[in-house]
Amino acid sequence: MRGLHLLTARYVPNPSGSRPCRASRAPSLSSLACAEPVEARLPPPREGRFSHRFKTQLALAFALGLGLAFINVQIAHAYVANKKWSTSHGTYAYGANFPSGDWQNRAAEAAQVWTDVTTSSWTWTADARSENVLLYQPLDFPDELLAVTAYWPCSDNPDYTCKFEIVVDSDENWYTGTGSLYWDQHDALSVLTHEFGHAAWAGETNVSCSGTNAPTMCPLVPTGTTWMRSLEQDDRDGITSVYP
Repeated sequence: MRGLHLLTARYVPNPSGSRPCRASRAPSLSSLACAEPVEARLPPPREGRFSHRFKTQLALAFALGLGLAFINVQIAHAYVANKKWSTSHGTYAYGANFPSGDWQNRAAEAAQVWTDVTTSSWTWTADARSENVLLYQPLDFPDELLAVTAYWPCSDNPDYTCKFEIVVDSDENWYTGTGSLYWDQHDALSVLTHEFGHAAWAGETNVSCSGTNAPTMCPLVPTGTTWMRSLEQDDRDGITSVYP
């Protein structure tokens, strides 16, 4: 295998009032109006930011230590299929630091969401022998990342993916259940569903991401919401186009 590609999930603080959200490296946020905090004494609500980027000579917090090329992906249609596996079946395992119980249950459910797309041949299966692992540890990046999906192109054919790792930031305020969450929590099932989409095939979608019917592969996930747990037609069309 060669190189390393990186996809990330992050949140950015919302300033109060009707001013645009500000993110120094997220120009797509510039047109998003931010909500007024419910109470001034509370921290402002946050929105999850999923950004697709490649970086150069970045030492990852989980010590991968591989070089990355930095580009911004330009997308001209709805879903974005930016990679694929040589087969339509992927496996994953839980790293030693990935919590058991609710965390592993949510990860399995997130993977199953993509397997259940009836128009696609793609399937996910948990396999303790898999080299594709889920990790749970702090992410020490300049941006406040929620999760990172790193994947390696195959050395003999860089058009295909041969390995991935999903790293979830253990320092965040996570909700690991299946019900409703508080306004300041990040939904583990939503983020994991998004990251398994990255691991299988996807970049970020280019459709409107407003409202509760937005695709799971949208670049924004509002804190305190659960709608990204399930796929929309854009997500299903995307994985079907890669794995019919």
